[in-house]
Amino acid sequence: MVMHLGELSGWTSVALGQIVSWPQVVKLRHERGDGVSLVSYAIVLVSMSLFLVHAVAIGDVVSTVSVPVSLIPNVVIAVTLVRRRRRGKVSRVVSLVDGVGDGGGAELMP
Repeated sequence: MVMHLGELSGWTSVALGQIVSWPQVVKLRHERGDGVSLVSYAIVLVSMSLFLVHAVAIGDVVSTVSVPVSLIPNVVIAVTLVRRRRRGKVSRVVSLVDGVGDGGGAELMP
């Protein structure tokens, strides 16, 4: 089986995407993720999902396989960001109720 230039470049793109994406997942797992945009990842996920529909519709085998593979680390990143943001909101609410930290009210007491 001989790969055409288009197929070869497609699979190379998949490999490069994985090389870039997974270190981001690992980094986000070990750090807070400040400066990582959840909106940007949401847009990427929608874009990739739409492209997957397109790839299936036109019968593009490389993209039909590669897009789901590429979606995996991006979904992991987005889910991690959502969980952290939700956890952060819960922590802030608890702080406000307890009157501790982040302007939780203790500073306002005479």
